[in-house]
Amino acid sequence: GGTSGKTTTTAMIGYALDVMGKNPTMIGGGMLKNYEAKNPMPYMIYNKGDICVIEADESNGTIEQYKPYITTINNISIDHQPLEKIIEIFEHVAKKPQHGLVLNADCEHCRHLPKNEKVKTVWFSTKDKNADFYAYDIKNLPNGVEYKLEGKTFMLQQIGEFNIENALTAIAVCSLLGIDKFETAKALEGFLGTKRRLELIGEKNGITVINDFAHNPEKVLASTKALKSYKSKLIIMFQIHGPVPAELY
Repeated sequence: GGTSGKTTTTAMIGYALDVMGKNPTMIGGGMLKNYEAKNPMPYMIYNKGDICVIEADESNGTIEQYKPYITTINNISIDHQPLEKIIEIFEHVAKKPQHGLVLNADCEHCRHLPKNEKVKTVWFSTKDKNADFYAYDIKNLPNGVEYKLEGKTFMLQQIGEFNIENALTAIAVCSLLGIDKFETAKALEGFLGTKRRLELIGEKNGITVINDFAHNPEKVLASTKALKSYKSKLIIMFQIHGPVPAELY
């Protein structure tokens, strides 16, 4: 869960567990590029193992009805509901996991969530070296991004620092399942991403066309920041995704 990055994080966790032979089922909100050729419904991975990874949306409050083994909260910001309501929802969500809780140390609202003493809480960060999972020496590549994790270098085939945060979430979840963090980081190097998440549509006459689903302020900022890390002129067309909270006007 979280107001940004849910689809990609869910896909990363499902993909990593699948290629590492853990036989997960994954249900997400975006099409996984790795499975397009062999799955008519690549927004999901189906196996007969005992792990189910889901993308849970806070927009209608149903996320509070889950009682998962592990919960992730990527971040908390304005989205489908006023910020105060979203914070309240995630305060409840943080109390629900049975085994582990993964939180973003770089998100102010995550840092102020009530502590859950019943489960193991782990933190990820690209800024705080004291976090349980800390990525640093981040470098933009022509078709992705590179980072270091405890002295080892890894890369992703997606651009943007926010995708490293998504990867750290996946690494943390797999660690709570007893999987070596470096094994997960290595597996994620083969992840091709999800449709409409800074997706390259094509190039013509020196113009690169990219499709992105960013539809709240934090997502638009993250995507724009990622694109600005490359020296080129940007022309951005934005379509409102749904009702816009009054705070954004």
